[in-house]
Amino acid sequence: MPSLTSILSVPAAYRLFREVVVGPGYGASFVAEYLKPSPGEHVLDLGCGTGDLVQDISDGVRYTGVDFSADYIRAAQARHGSRPETEFILADVNGPPPVSAGRFDIAAGAGILHHLSDAEIPAVLDLAWNALRPGGRFATIDPCYREGQPWIATMLMRGDRGKFVRPPERYRELAIRRFPSASLTIRTDLLRVPYSHAILLAVK
Repeated sequence: MPSLTSILSVPAAYRLFREVVVGPGYGASFVAEYLKPSPGEHVLDLGCGTGDLVQDISDGVRYTGVDFSADYIRAAQARHGSRPETEFILADVNGPPPVSAGRFDIAAGAGILHHLSDAEIPAVLDLAWNALRPGGRFATIDPCYREGQPWIATMLMRGDRGKFVRPPERYRELAIRRFPSASLTIRTDLLRVPYSHAILLAVK
């Protein structure tokens, strides 16, 4: 029987899972409350998947999505490729920089850090830091283990494709090595099911 990991690697299955379990509040809240893009700004979406954040970004905001999955990039281009000032790039974070330095106002990672080991995260942080202009903003959101959370949240995280779900403070400890200003917020109200998210915010 196929594993959940292999099933969710299929873009259509991934989209269905997000619609049923995640719902619309996750991306909309992350964009509106934390990214806060303004017309004329340029957003870099690291680990963009099928481009779900695009639908919550208003017209006039430029968007560049980067992902290592060719299937996800093709799906993102099919869904959003006609949106003005939008591009999707297939790239490995450990390869050559996929974007030029100082080009972006915002770098976002929606559910990327919990897919990476402690040794892999610095490459993503370096990419975000180098891509941002001075004063640019960095924001991530990932599942986190916290004391006293509902059992269903723990169960879902243990079954997540990302094998590096961490306590919230651990995400911040890793982030401040590159983004010393990183602050931490915990949210428990973003999914249709009980869940905990760690949100990091920083300014370059």
